[in-house]
Amino acid sequence: HKPIEKNQGCNHMVCSKAGGCGHEFCWLCLGDWARHGTSTGGYYQCNIYDKHVKEGKHVEEEKTRQRAKHALDKYMFYFERYMDHDRGMKLTLREEAEIESKVQILHDQHGFEIIELQFLYDALKQVRACRRVLKWTYVYGYYLTEAGPEKNLFEHLQKNLEEKTDALHEMLEKELERSFFSEEQQSSSVADEVSSKFRDFRSKVTNFTNVTQKFLQQIMTDLGSGGKLTGSSSQV
Repeated sequence: HKPIEKNQGCNHMVCSKAGGCGHEFCWLCLGDWARHGTSTGGYYQCNIYDKHVKEGKHVEEEKTRQRAKHALDKYMFYFERYMDHDRGMKLTLREEAEIESKVQILHDQHGFEIIELQFLYDALKQVRACRRVLKWTYVYGYYLTEAGPEKNLFEHLQKNLEEKTDALHEMLEKELERSFFSEEQQSSSVADEVSSKFRDFRSKVTNFTNVTQKFLQQIMTDLGSGGKLTGSSSQV
């Protein structure tokens, strides 16, 4: 399926033969253009309400059109979320250099040992691993049966992992910056205050990294159990 773009004034639409099918149809009613000639009485009839639709005589044609629209909407829903996690995963590669720079600043300006700052690298690697799995869960979800307990459980596990991954990613992108690198913090920070805030932040990020890892292991275990979600894994 391809999106329809009307780039000229007339209502005679042609699906591009380059990558398309060459089908000709009417922009207004989406009906076959062959039925819009003057000989069929169809031309210039698209502005008239068709009582046959109301009476159900075109029900099958409408159902076919709605099924095609639903198929396209479903594909775009899963594709956009796949790409969002793919972009997020690739972004962590750039952010690794930013983390390295911030680690050096925290070491040089506040005296934190490099080993104490390893949790930042660990958290970023966890985000990357989660984004990689999450993007493929949308491929899995696209082909999963529309309704039923298996899909309900899958979406529950997916939501939990997505929620924790986004929260952990935000800690590294925004909370770290806000807590230690904003202009306000740079100008007013006292050594003891920074040290206390750092310990709290490290504890929070480390705990969140561990929790996120458990959610990742859970969805991978369930997806790997013969391709079925059994719900046998312990809930986090």
